[in-house]
Amino acid sequence: MKLQGKKIPTAEVIVPIIRDSGNLYFTASPVLNYDDFLKLCPEPKPPKRMLPGGVMQENVADPNYKKKLEMFATHRTHYMILKSLQSTPGLDWDTVKLDDPETWANYESEMRGNGIAEGEIARVINGVIQANGLDDSKVEEARRGFLASAQAVVDTDQSIQKAELLPTESGEPANASE
Repeated sequence: MKLQGKKIPTAEVIVPIIRDSGNLYFTASPVLNYDDFLKLCPEPKPPKRMLPGGVMQENVADPNYKKKLEMFATHRTHYMILKSLQSTPGLDWDTVKLDDPETWANYESEMRGNGIAEGEIARVINGVIQANGLDDSKVEEARRGFLASAQAVVDTDQSIQKAELLPTESGEPANASE
């Protein structure tokens, strides 16, 4: 696939952590599919309940289902963070295993245990969010830029049309129907 004749580049985000002892660089790349995640963590299905008249309906208000759905969302977020950070050269986890969802939450304690401060962890996670196109401020900025360029095209088209209707040498405006 190409967009405007160009191959679409990967949206990597480099997150620098500045240190006197030597800077750290985390690379966040977009997660392009969640197939492996869904194999490890299938999306929970709500239980069914019988309504009067024998009609079966999904019970999305079931408290156990809600807990499972919340855990699913948490696992998905952790997976996105870990999978995105896999593009960081030399990053190896001690207790996090990408094939074991029960270990995914360990990334924060590992980072803290290796001297990465809360604010720095937040910057890394923000880089992941940005790489995965979830940063609302960046989306809004891109939307404004696109709309401004689209308006410029419209303005140009309108000024061309107006120029075409200028009076001719005879002094009469050009007839748009000719």
